[in-house]
Amino acid sequence: MSLRVLNRFPGANAAVLSVDDRAREIVFAPEPRPGADALWFHFRVADPQPPAERPDALRVRLAFADSVAGGGAVPLRPVYREKGANWLRARPPAAVPAKTPADVPALVWDLPYPPREGSLDVALDVPYGAEDLAATVRRSNGFWTETAAGLLAGGAVLRRLSSGQPPSPSPRALYVAARRDPAAAPASWVLDGMLEAFSRAKSAKWRVWAAPLADPAGAERGASGPDPAAAPRLRALLAADFARCAAGARPELYLDLDAAPPGGGVRAAAAPCADGAAEKSARAWTNLFAQALAPDFADAASFADAAPAPAGVFPDVPVPRVSLRVPFGRVLDAWLAPRQYREIGQRLAKAVLGRW
Repeated sequence: MSLRVLNRFPGANAAVLSVDDRAREIVFAPEPRPGADALWFHFRVADPQPPAERPDALRVRLAFADSVAGGGAVPLRPVYREKGANWLRARPPAAVPAKTPADVPALVWDLPYPPREGSLDVALDVPYGAEDLAATVRRSNGFWTETAAGLLAGGAVLRRLSSGQPPSPSPRALYVAARRDPAAAPASWVLDGMLEAFSRAKSAKWRVWAAPLADPAGAERGASGPDPAAAPRLRALLAADFARCAAGARPELYLDLDAAPPGGGVRAAAAPCADGAAEKSARAWTNLFAQALAPDFADAASFADAAPAPAGVFPDVPVPRVSLRVPFGRVLDAWLAPRQYREIGQRLAKAVLGRW
């Protein structure tokens, strides 16, 4: 048995601290790149020389558990899958508490091993990449058109999806951006559900544009948080693209999709509005989304007095701006799979389409 841990593929993030073939144990921690956050991880375990007498478990140990984003308030349950299989959610971890002030807490999971196909992927939550988005666009049968919307810091291209021109002479316009935080995989699955619902409805009243991977380079390198240095350029590009979307339309909402640490419901944050009418409209949107997601994905506390969004979340656009944050994995009392994330998106899309 000779365990190998692979962490150099698209979306990967894991600092491998030790690999013990005899104990069948891997110790790792997510790297805080580029900023201070450290939560996202995704790595692959391979065993090119499995032993004749095969073990029945692989022990995966997350070091420095008290310093991951969210502070470990909710026990993490990562996902894993064998090559070509579906993602499965791990059982709750065994905690390794600090025995003395000098000790470092850890979380431990025992995963089935070895895999039948030679490798096992482990991630904080189900990853979502460019290939998943491409499959959704193909299923729309031409409803979504992908366009290059601008060049981001470092040379990455911001790509945007646009719906077909609705027959209404002055359609309402919605702009959605996801993955401003490149690690926010739940946001991508929610947007995936929205894209499908909009493509099925083919609304005559709405023009919908979406930036599904607002930080594609960060998602590619497994970044565990947004890059503060790149944020001004991204906001400028999103503002310019929103203006294109709003041309000849009635712009109604800019929606940001983000992730949050596990636990609680889907949360809302709105941009401060100096204009009274825009403030009232933002409250109406948050109330509408709260009703759409209750009681399965949001409760009274999720949207009550929606907190103002931090500076830098939104581009400067003249419409209500709302950010929805979807917890990694656990929403209220349930651990979610892509199907439930996509249901959140479908409910949001139906709420938008049904407002007028």
